[in-house]
Amino acid sequence: MFKHVLLPTDGSRTARKGIRAGIRLAKELGARVTAYYAIDAMPAYSYSDGYLLGGAVLKELEKRAREQGEKYLAEVVKAAKAAGVP
Repeated sequence: MFKHVLLPTDGSRTARKGIRAGIRLAKELGARVTAYYAIDAMPAYSYSDGYLLGGAVLKELEKRAREQGEKYLAEVVKAAKAAGVP
């Protein structure tokens, strides 16, 4: 029936429950999983306390968001591998 299960995550406890359930489902169906973490787009002009945030600050925020996302995605990879799900 299903051959591919998309598992979105934000690192929350609720997302982790969904990931466990999605991996179990994929295993029962013989499906594979793909993990997904969305990064909110930073507006071209971001303000904080009345100050314009510079490009370097925006790049650093994006870098940190990507690092956090990679951490959350690695959790899904680890759980899927442990369950024998591609």
